Amino acid sequence: MNPGFKHLNFLVRINAFVIAFLCLSIYTYAQDTCRVYRNQQILLTKTSWDDINSNAVSIKPDLKKRETLNVYYNTVVPTKNWQRYILLVDDNDQTIFSKVFDFSSGKYVITAKELEAASKKAQKIFLYTYSFPKDPAEAATIKIRRLLICQLLLN
Repeated sequence: MNPGFKHLNFLVRINAFVIAFLCLSIYTYAQDTCRVYRNQQILLTKTSWDDINSNAVSIKPDLKKRETLNVYYNTVVPTKNWQRYILLVDDNDQTIFSKVFDFSSGKYVITAKELEAASKKAQKIFLYTYSFPKDPAEAATIKIRRLLICQLLLN
């Protein structure tokens, strides 16, 4: 065998290893993302779940009847047999409402009526998401961690 072919074979193997390592690194560091819209206007894009100070969104609670607040949530690694929820909480940590997130559409819609009702309870509302197993036996063994999507400042 020609010595040049051995060197070429070695380089091909090294390149394959580097590419595989890069793909694995990107997959490992990929995070869930979330976007919040008021109708077609984007209010927030959430890619970092650590920073809780840069996610305040000011909106007027007097949405017109057809206006909506849309929450799009994209899971990098979907978990089978788990259900995602969207949770609205007031500034006293009291739940205003919790709804199931529909993965088939990729979004959750908060209607003008729901937002108006929430604004009567508090001026600062926190929008969270959390995931929960559908199996009750599995659900009993885990601790739920809710992720803050944004603060809705209703003024």
